Amino acid sequence: MTAFSNVLQWPALGADPREFPAAITCERGIWGKVHASPADFHWIASTPGFTAPARHLEHDLPLGAEDAPVRATLWRVLGDVCYAIAIYPSSAYDDAGRTGFVEKQILEWRRPAGVPAAAGALLLLPAAAHFEAIDWSQPRADVRWSDDDIDDLDAMAPIPLSLESAIADGLRTLMVSTTEEALARFYASVLAGNRAVSLDGINEPLPPQAMGALLLPLPREVADELSIAGWLPSTWLSDDDPSAIRRAWSAVIGGTGSLPAGPALTPSPEDVAEGQAMAHSIFTNRPPHTTRTERAPASNDAEKSVRLALWGPAAAGKTALVANLFLDANDPQWAVFPAGQSLEFVDKLRNRMKLSNQFPAATRVGDPQGIEYYFEHKPTGIVASLQLEDRAGVESENLQDEATSGAVSLRQRLGTADGLVVLFDPTKEPHRLESLVSRSFELLHVASGRKAGKDPRPIAVCVSKADLLIEHPEDFRKALESPDEFVREHVASIVNAIDRYCSNYRLFPVSAAGVRMRLGIIEPVVFMDELLEPRICPGGVPFNLMAPFTWLLNQLTGVA
Repeated sequence: MTAFSNVLQWPALGADPREFPAAITCERGIWGKVHASPADFHWIASTPGFTAPARHLEHDLPLGAEDAPVRATLWRVLGDVCYAIAIYPSSAYDDAGRTGFVEKQILEWRRPAGVPAAAGALLLLPAAAHFEAIDWSQPRADVRWSDDDIDDLDAMAPIPLSLESAIADGLRTLMVSTTEEALARFYASVLAGNRAVSLDGINEPLPPQAMGALLLPLPREVADELSIAGWLPSTWLSDDDPSAIRRAWSAVIGGTGSLPAGPALTPSPEDVAEGQAMAHSIFTNRPPHTTRTERAPASNDAEKSVRLALWGPAAAGKTALVANLFLDANDPQWAVFPAGQSLEFVDKLRNRMKLSNQFPAATRVGDPQGIEYYFEHKPTGIVASLQLEDRAGVESENLQDEATSGAVSLRQRLGTADGLVVLFDPTKEPHRLESLVSRSFELLHVASGRKAGKDPRPIAVCVSKADLLIEHPEDFRKALESPDEFVREHVASIVNAIDRYCSNYRLFPVSAAGVRMRLGIIEPVVFMDELLEPRICPGGVPFNLMAPFTWLLNQLTGVA
């Protein structure tokens, strides 16, 4: 067996050897403060192909106040793009003479489909940590540091894929940084599905080599999606920081301050046994013989508190979506159940839509409907509580901020929600729709209390009445299989406004009425009765009702 074949025995590196390139190519960027500048934190410099500024990566790296600068590394996975990040104390002073800032050197790697993420972590984390802080005391002839523009860095040289030495170095540093018992507890908690998992007994950041080695015994499907904050450089956290940190980071190894305990999933006996085997493999330098490929249901005594808000202008179809979320929900991962106080709402809408074939009556102004659902993640048993409020569209449009005694105002609900479902009617004239979407996200920006920057929360943007956009069976297939692409093609006018205010969103075409396909032909489901009121023809198949909620719940609970 060759040395490289032995490397591939580690579960996180399991792949066809032919998929591995000879070297890894990446881009580089620097985030921080420019010395003596009044400007806030921003992108200082980057290589030509660096895409993080356009993706607003800064919103996907929550670390709290960042008031305790320390040299550490972070590994952030966002789809097929991986980021190796070195954080360290900046030598910059702002124009008021303040110092003590965190500067970040960031390597961006677009991971080919067949290449394991752990291979990048092993090589890129030490490479990122190798960069020194900008020496602001010395003039630089090669780079012109500016207040506003992103200056140019030379392209990165390819990094040879020398995994054998990287693994050996990583295992050595990991073994001297922790104990086998602490590592076993860490792996068991990760396998159970917990977020922001810490490593007991760590009093200083792990070396970057050890950060990469930490992934090695994990199953490939887990390691490929794991984001690790090597250290939390903050002595205090705002009210919103803990939930943002848990959403972003699978593990937070340690920190200057403490992260408040969140909902915890108890590792199963199988998790504990596998965690012990993984830790032992690190300390014996022998890849574990077997790892699970199917996850057993996790023990979950704690309910994850997820605050979602549903929002949309008048006649966008909010009530129909919320009602059919339960009546017609069909998702292989999540089951939905109404809370007791929601049964009256569900029964009323069931009678109206299923028996009378009528759309819901418009929600009356000043009469919001409180709705609560429970979602259960079938593979793991995780339960999430979802509280929604169905309000009249005119109240949503104006973001009226009145609240009865003891109640939460609409503006507060939207501003403090963990994630948003935003609904629009795509049948409006394109210019009017574009104006409405722009105005809507301007109001949402104000409600969030954010002074600048894009909203980092997950936001599901839905176009209702999407059955009216379906003309052919191919349209229906695309709406189900590629919903984001479908909306971009059919309702392109809304995308620019959303891009301006949101950094983490997905587009969904939804229809409570549904479509009916016979003999390969799409037939209308909605018709007008003798009073010119829209009615629902029997036989329609509603679509994508659960899709936006599934996407949000997966993001917020970390189960995906």
